[in-house]
Amino acid sequence: MNGERLQDALPLRTLFYGEGVFETFRFRSGMPVFFDWHIERMRKGAELLRIPLPEASSIPDAVLSAVSESGLSDLYVKVCLVSGGNSLFHENADNTSIIIVLKELSVETKPARSSICSFRRSSESPLLRVKSLNYLENILARREAMDSGFDEAIFLNEHDEIAEGSASNIFWVNHGTLFTPSLDCGVLPGIIRGVLIEQASDMGLRVEEGRFMITDLTQSDFVFFTNSITGLREIAEIDKTHMPVDNRLFATIKENLFDILIWS
Repeated sequence: MNGERLQDALPLRTLFYGEGVFETFRFRSGMPVFFDWHIERMRKGAELLRIPLPEASSIPDAVLSAVSESGLSDLYVKVCLVSGGNSLFHENADNTSIIIVLKELSVETKPARSSICSFRRSSESPLLRVKSLNYLENILARREAMDSGFDEAIFLNEHDEIAEGSASNIFWVNHGTLFTPSLDCGVLPGIIRGVLIEQASDMGLRVEEGRFMITDLTQSDFVFFTNSITGLREIAEIDKTHMPVDNRLFATIKENLFDILIWS
């Protein structure tokens, strides 16, 4: 590399093929409340890609050590499992390494402007159920949105049904019911998505997962994205269709969720 010979110095399978999984989350003075959910999703992803998974306890230990060295208390954390071994593409990985990325947290709180991605996702792709380090489709979608002056992209699947954002799940409320696309639409099982669905009844909300079209979004009371960094973020615009924001119910949902996550 750059004129120097390498011998097992890089996780070549990840470098060549994007073979690897990752988790991102907010670290706010302690490990996330639902960190076990992150570990379980990482385990399922590693199993699908046939990547050896380290002992579960080694991952939080590595995170805590890295956070301690950083001296920060409110951080963006990304944990990656990168794979090595035989570089023939169809062979199985022999080993994995853990890479931890830490950054001081910077969260955008103003409502997002979003656009519909110009290309469609295949709801049958097995990769949509795991957080794969092959993130190119998400990158292209986000770049396309930002090049047009938007903050986030919304994916539709091959049936023109709503799927998710480029780095988020999507929800909306209509007449007191909380709606979100079902996983078989081609949706990553997001951690905050799962928490919100599980806790919705305690917030007085009925949840409906299913197959929905863009008109279901644009005719709703309000719409928002979820992920493990921002929690919730309202959507103010969908392809230049303006959406209601500053809804009192959204503020209540956000407050309740942040209490559950111990982010308040």
